[in-house]
Amino acid sequence: AIGYLIDPTLIKTRVAKVGVETKDGLTLGMTVRDDRHHHVWEHLPEINIGIDADYARFLKLIINLVLK
Repeated sequence: AIGYLIDPTLIKTRVAKVGVETKDGLTLGMTVRDDRHHHVWEHLPEINIGIDADYARFLKLIINLVLK
């Protein structure tokens, strides 16, 4: 998250409908992404989610910031 705040190009994002499981059980607190094009959960908010990250660039950024 900090890397994204410094340089948003480090993380590739896309919009998705996401919910949080609130019922008891093994999945309590987990997020659920709905990618279906049928029977879509209309009540879920659309948010930007990270789908890929440039880890090598992130490490270089952090190392350079720490060594300053």
